[in-house]
Amino acid sequence: MFREYDIRGQISESEMNEASMQQIGKAFGTFLLRQNISQTVVGHDFRSYSEKFYNAFISGVLKAGCTVIEVGMCLTPMLYYAQHYFKSRGGAMITASHNPNGWTGVKLSNDFSYTLIGDEVQQIYNLCI
Repeated sequence: MFREYDIRGQISESEMNEASMQQIGKAFGTFLLRQNISQTVVGHDFRSYSEKFYNAFISGVLKAGCTVIEVGMCLTPMLYYAQHYFKSRGGAMITASHNPNGWTGVKLSNDFSYTLIGDEVQQIYNLCI
């Protein structure tokens, strides 16, 4: 699930579900706060089930103590625009990207139009366990 540039998995009880998405959100919020970033914008793709994962992720971020600006359904470039518009270094896009239905995931950002990579994604994983 924790890949080089994002976190993605199949929707199931053992992999990606609302509880795991909430935990990822809480870990991301903690990650941001450790970098003195207290706000994030969050959006989701068009898939019929994405909104419930979006809400679970937001719940986790809020539990960590971050402020959330909800963008709702949007394209990833629109989320990057929202980061600039709201002056929010934090950003999260709930999306399965090019994967088929039955998958979901999240692209995370801690700077304007920048996606977390490698070691940063590993830090999110470590905060989840």
